[in-house]
Amino acid sequence: MQLLNSFFGLVASATLLVSSGSAAPSNTLYRKSSKASHSNDVNNGVGVNHTFGVLGFREKSGYDYTVWHVSPTSGKTYLRPWDDAVDPAVFMIDEESFLRLASDSNKYAYIGANRDLQFTNHTDYKKKQHDDGSHRVDLTQRKPANNFAATQQCGKLDPFGYVLKRSGKGFMHCGTQVFTGAGRSIDCEDIDSVAFNLSDYRSQYTGLSNTSISSEQYYSNRSADIPPKSERLQPHGIYNYNYKAPDKRMQRFTIPQVSSANGQNQSVLQTFDVPYGRSLYYYTKCALDIRLTNEFFPLNVSSSNGPAEFVVYNMSGNPKKQTTSNKGPTRLSEVARFQCSNYGCEYSTNIACPRAGHSHTYEIAAANPDTSMSWVHTISPRLGMTMFVYSNANYD
Repeated sequence: MQLLNSFFGLVASATLLVSSGSAAPSNTLYRKSSKASHSNDVNNGVGVNHTFGVLGFREKSGYDYTVWHVSPTSGKTYLRPWDDAVDPAVFMIDEESFLRLASDSNKYAYIGANRDLQFTNHTDYKKKQHDDGSHRVDLTQRKPANNFAATQQCGKLDPFGYVLKRSGKGFMHCGTQVFTGAGRSIDCEDIDSVAFNLSDYRSQYTGLSNTSISSEQYYSNRSADIPPKSERLQPHGIYNYNYKAPDKRMQRFTIPQVSSANGQNQSVLQTFDVPYGRSLYYYTKCALDIRLTNEFFPLNVSSSNGPAEFVVYNMSGNPKKQTTSNKGPTRLSEVARFQCSNYGCEYSTNIACPRAGHSHTYEIAAANPDTSMSWVHTISPRLGMTMFVYSNANYD
């Protein structure tokens, strides 16, 4: 909640920018904006002057779903909190395809000497008025970079968000820092950078003044016994599992969406890579931990049968990329049950420890008809379902 409170000031300034934008915001997180006269126009996708957050995804890494942060002093861009970059960054693309910070519209993106993505104050790069009446180049500023766009939907099977690119090319990370362009070291890796429209949800962030949100209950039930030295595991894969389309292939990188509304039967599979224990091949205590809030990306929960309730199942196996629900793993047993709302929820419960050194999958499904929920899994802020594992083989 501390991150949520610190984020309100950032978002309040972003709200003023959104209201002055020329393009109207879309109604939902997933619906594509109306097309402009040119297919590659920046009005498509996230739109002009619409605020958005960026989620970085690394295909080769087991710990994905990192939110872009920008340092207020150096202007450098990171995949997670780093130095004084403590809050998730909110961006916007203007009419001339410049990428700007929504918290300070005078800060533009530019490409540093090492091809790193940075932000700097910009008033007039080319000219500055001097006392003698002449116009000279202001050497304290950097030339802002344009040709940014987020018009292409991400995800071939379940489209969501829009891929952020510059001049048609993606970004890469070296360590935690974000770069653009080629020629980096072998330690660098390409990343998919997905922009999620935040413009529709300003009222939810400004003091949670939206009555439909603030009047809802925040559910909390943290009953798990989690030892201090437990290791938190992030899901290696998140898959939407559609029982109504048994031959539809799944994709690993997606936005989790659970739904039993309107005849749907879709759940979410999360696969965890469980490491070997410390000098042992088993764990002595394990737990599932769920935390969902509106502190950055939207949380959408609905139910026509009282509180929205969800159930977590232990699965018989692990899905692979492009697995279908017809040939995928099956439910073994129920391991958890929790309630949630648009305001959020947190839940933890002890579970039987899975086998160390192997992958293990859990399913999140709606417990009742006409119930749905969608969220964005991120590492920081920590949102989604994670797993704790603990071994009593401590040799400190």
